[in-house]
Amino acid sequence: GAPGVACAVAGAAEVVVSDWDEVALALAAENAALNGVAGRVSTAVLDWRDTEASALAAMPRFDVVVAADVVFEREHATHVAQALHRFLAPHEHSRAVVVLDGDRGRSEEAWRGVEAFAEAAEAQQQPLRCLHVGRDDPDAPLMRTFVCSHR
Repeated sequence: GAPGVACAVAGAAEVVVSDWDEVALALAAENAALNGVAGRVSTAVLDWRDTEASALAAMPRFDVVVAADVVFEREHATHVAQALHRFLAPHEHSRAVVVLDGDRGRSEEAWRGVEAFAEAAEAQQQPLRCLHVGRDDPDAPLMRTFVCSHR
């Protein structure tokens, strides 16, 4: 939940932190309280494989989606891309910022997942368009930032 809490601290009016792990969500809520932004941060359980089962499905779509370190296996790339498509507002000003760490020291699958993310985002029936794919640090060639929008 650190990216979401950081967004609230930076001034976002409303932030919803999601994760499949309720313990992680409790820690995110505690972090928001410690940083004085608990009133602007809520949490919701989200399983990428079944986005409609989440409380997020009943909310309006989001203008900005920030996802960090969410691909640990190649199959996650497709699930994450589908979840972004589902929850990102379908207008030209909406953006998804996705930071993926494919450190080969962590797992070869994570590295393959980073490689597969842009391909999965653009291969959907109603694709997301990757506006920017950047390497965040020249010394960390597998860390990538993707900025996506709807076509």
